[in-house]
Amino acid sequence: MDYDQWLQQPYVDAAARSAEIQKIVEEVLQEDEFNPLKNEVFCMALSEGVIDDVPDNVLTQALNDPEVGHNKLGTLIYEAVYRWCYKCAENEAAQRYNSRLG
Repeated sequence: MDYDQWLQQPYVDAAARSAEIQKIVEEVLQEDEFNPLKNEVFCMALSEGVIDDVPDNVLTQALNDPEVGHNKLGTLIYEAVYRWCYKCAENEAAQRYNSRLG
């Protein structure tokens, strides 16, 4: 291995690790425990306060829009739940990846 390859190797390793963890994240999101489309997971995310992360003015604006407010509000809630599930899936994927390394 030459000097340039030696310098770049940590970045190559980090990119490979990141890609592998991302693959695991996608798998984890399909599992019942982390799937935002499952009612139990959706309710768990709501009970964890994911709506608190949505700015009040955005929620108020969605609630006050008689035309499309209900669609916008639903989208805001689902996106907040998905972000929570994704964060949980990332943590789980990192743990699984690290446990494979021993």
